[in-house]
Amino acid sequence: LTFFANSISRGERRGRRELIISTLRSLRTLREIQVLLNLQKLSKNQNIFYLNDTKSKNHSMSIQKEKLFLSSKDMPKYEYDIRIFKGMYVTNPILQYFVFVPLIIMVAAYALASLEMSWWKFILGLAGSVAFWTIFEYMTHRWFFHADPRNTWMRKLLDSMHWAHHEYPNDDRIMLVNPLISVPVAAGVYLIFYLLIDEYAHPFIVGVMTIYLLYDWFHFASHNKNYNNWWFQLMKRHHMKHHYQDTAKNYGFTSTIWDKILDTEIEVKDKAKKQASANS
Repeated sequence: LTFFANSISRGERRGRRELIISTLRSLRTLREIQVLLNLQKLSKNQNIFYLNDTKSKNHSMSIQKEKLFLSSKDMPKYEYDIRIFKGMYVTNPILQYFVFVPLIIMVAAYALASLEMSWWKFILGLAGSVAFWTIFEYMTHRWFFHADPRNTWMRKLLDSMHWAHHEYPNDDRIMLVNPLISVPVAAGVYLIFYLLIDEYAHPFIVGVMTIYLLYDWFHFASHNKNYNNWWFQLMKRHHMKHHYQDTAKNYGFTSTIWDKILDTEIEVKDKAKKQASANS
């Protein structure tokens, strides 16, 4: 150690000391070090999202190699505390309705009563929101949530937003976004579309918030509930295949239209056709 200390300049020693101090500050507790080591071990053995080697030759294909899920149980608390941003989620699905339903009623009343918007304009704005949502839902799920960025902070963000959900798909603590996040996002969308389409933005955001509530409820229910409804069963099967069969397919959540158009839908095996072709 003496030889090493004497072999480097004072400036180099200062730089190394600052590096060591910053590293120790980033690793706050021994538990955090243990969790990170466990995650590194898992990433080697099971190819999970969180710590894929971004410098590997197969970096562009790493997202295709992850284990489809890590556990059907909840994420351990110590791991949750490190991986998930504090305040990102809520656990009570009713909370979303208490927040968004009054907002939906207020904006709809403002458009129809205060501005006296005609019904056909209001319906046109609602129709536009439905079209927008199907595209937005597919694009964000495919090209954002399943992106494979090299930036460490972006990987941490996506891990908290989506990758952890794939590893622990039944953990309801990482399903419902906190209204403190979703409401400002909705306000931003409202403002942008008001600048683009003027008064049509009022029914548009009413539709977006309504579909968001439907989306949030359905996502939560698909992992925690089961209803004897044809549409629910259809979309639940569609989403479960994304989780347990192929994470590079079935990105749609409230609609399958863009999976069909862009050829990312998992094909349903038709036993009758297979038997017919085999017999022929």
